Amino acid sequence: MSIDNFPIIVCPPSWTDDDNDFHSDILYFRALLNDITELVYLNRYANPFPIELADELAAASDELKKVTW
Repeated sequence: MSIDNFPIIVCPPSWTDDDNDFHSDILYFRALLNDITELVYLNRYANPFPIELADELAAASDELKKVTW
């Protein structure tokens, strides 16, 4: 019996490009929130939050709520 007669096992990918993009976005927002928290903690004052960023953060939070683990 030759090795060429054995079936080839192929594993489907479990991490897609979309998963990678989503993970990258979550890490970005996590770091952003940490920076804001540290700024407020150190200065006891925060600049007004830009409404455009607030809308993006709200949209990202809504998308995150859709994820089931």
